Amino acid sequence: MQAVALTISLGWGELRDLLASLHMRQVPHRSALVEEARRFLPQRGADFNGEITDRVLWSYISRRLTNYNEILEEIRGKVGESELYENVKVYLCCRIIRHYGLQVDPLYAAFGSAGSYGRVPERFIVVNVEAAAAEIVLQELLGSSDAIIRLHPSIASRS
Repeated sequence: MQAVALTISLGWGELRDLLASLHMRQVPHRSALVEEARRFLPQRGADFNGEITDRVLWSYISRRLTNYNEILEEIRGKVGESELYENVKVYLCCRIIRHYGLQVDPLYAAFGSAGSYGRVPERFIVVNVEAAAAEIVLQELLGSSDAIIRLHPSIASRS
C-alpha cells in the first residue's frame, strides 16, 4: 500500500480523532428515511425529479444525518486536495453506505459519475473498497497492520 504524506499541520492523532468523530444519526425504518428525504429534497433544486433512489438517499444522508462534510472540511483545510483527502473520503463513504444499507457504489458517492478530475484513482479499483481505503488511511495512522482491526473491527471480517 502507498504511504500517505501529511503536511505538518495535521498530525496522525488529529486524523484518528476526526475519523472516530463520524456521527451517523439512527433512523427507525427505511420508510421514515425516505419520507424525511422526500420532504427535504424538493427544496434543494430543480434537478430533483421526486424519485427517492439510493443515490438520492446518499445525498440526503451525507448532508443531513452525518457530519461527513464537516470531517472532510477539516482535512481539506489542512492538506488540500491530496491523496489523504481522497482516501478519507472513500473510507467515510463506505462506512456511511454500509451503516444505512444503501446500494450505492462508494466510488460514485466519493467521486461522482466521472471521478475527481475525470478519473477514479487506481488504488480504489479493488474488490473491497472499504478495506483498501481503511488500509491506506490507517496503516501509518496507528503504525501497524492491525490498526484497521482496532479502529473498526468489522473491516477485518470483510477483507
